[in-house]
Amino acid sequence: MSFTKIGIIWIDDNKGSGVGMRHVDSGYECTSSDPSKVRKIRLNDLKPNHIYITNIKPNNYKRFGLDRYKNINSSKFLGVTLSTIAIELGLSDKLSEKLPIFYTVCQLLATKLEEQFGINLMRTEFTATREIHAKLLPDNQRERPLLSMAPSLELERAITNSMQKMQANTLRKSRDIQSITSARFPRVPYTLTMLNLLYPASNEYTMNQNFNGYMIGQSEKSNICGDTDVLNELTELAKTHCGFIEVEQISSISKYSDYWPFGKELQSTPPRRWAAIPEAIDLANYSMIKLGTLYMTEGKKLPFAPTMPEPNEVRFLSYINGLVNEIVWTSIAYSQANDRYPSPVSTYIRAYDRIMLRLKAKTFVDNQIEVSSFNTGSIRFYIDPTDKAETQKLKELILSENMIPQIDLL
Repeated sequence: MSFTKIGIIWIDDNKGSGVGMRHVDSGYECTSSDPSKVRKIRLNDLKPNHIYITNIKPNNYKRFGLDRYKNINSSKFLGVTLSTIAIELGLSDKLSEKLPIFYTVCQLLATKLEEQFGINLMRTEFTATREIHAKLLPDNQRERPLLSMAPSLELERAITNSMQKMQANTLRKSRDIQSITSARFPRVPYTLTMLNLLYPASNEYTMNQNFNGYMIGQSEKSNICGDTDVLNELTELAKTHCGFIEVEQISSISKYSDYWPFGKELQSTPPRRWAAIPEAIDLANYSMIKLGTLYMTEGKKLPFAPTMPEPNEVRFLSYINGLVNEIVWTSIAYSQANDRYPSPVSTYIRAYDRIMLRLKAKTFVDNQIEVSSFNTGSIRFYIDPTDKAETQKLKELILSENMIPQIDLL
């Protein structure tokens, strides 16, 4: 089987040149013909049998005139950006040093995706993750969700409203001198954990009003708490069923509310008033919430869930394997433009990502580390780079929590 050839084309984005159209006609290329070399090339001379990955974001394609070239794609095409690779591998700013590594990572990743999922990247119109999404999402999860065997717009709104993509905080700039650094869960164990959790197994839902009007959780005042029996009942239900429950956040513990306010996204979004059952349970750890209507269905493992290895069988896996594993779950987690109906599985996997990161972020907040935001298996922190003691404290805390620090912390 022949695999798609990948090339890197680096465009000088010249951010200081202002706004407006600025068509470019050349860039810096690195391909398999000489993967250790970087050369300047006219865009019209790019190899037609290659897919080129560029550093330019899709929203700037028209500005730079890159929409004229059908074989130039943003690094999001493969499911991981060049900037992420550069940060995680601690690459130099020198093109002669980083472009060959970009090429190697992207070519190995592309080959692995084609081999594992049977996709042809040369025929992929948008992104590899869109192709993988279509292959992995169970057939019944592409059908319209039904409430008591009938279509329900309110059920569809509940699923859509429970889908939150980018968790942010309310701290836009907490210090005069600061930078952002990050830590992530190891990709392979994280993916194995995510895919072995409980997911909606059917698109047929029933309405449950048993929790309507009850309060669960805790408030700032230790003598005020929600109904523990109701919380326990909801927790037991979540072991066998999945669903989406109406929630109203009455109050939250101030120590955490700035760091992960319910429903806060990096971009504006309709106010959250629904949540997957596990997220409603998690909300009770740091806020008081009022429950409402619940739409529920049977919960099972995904049909393609990988087998969890025994602890003594866990081996080191390569950076490429880690990226492939992350692409697997993120391809399911994000809804696609051609999806006709909201996907309960996609909504659930994003909720699990938020929950696991929020639980881990609590440790950092409790240790006076300022959390910037979190999503896709990673947490970002505000840090003063001139404060060596704080930097060392953060590094030690990250390692003690079995996370991988951004390489410049090591």
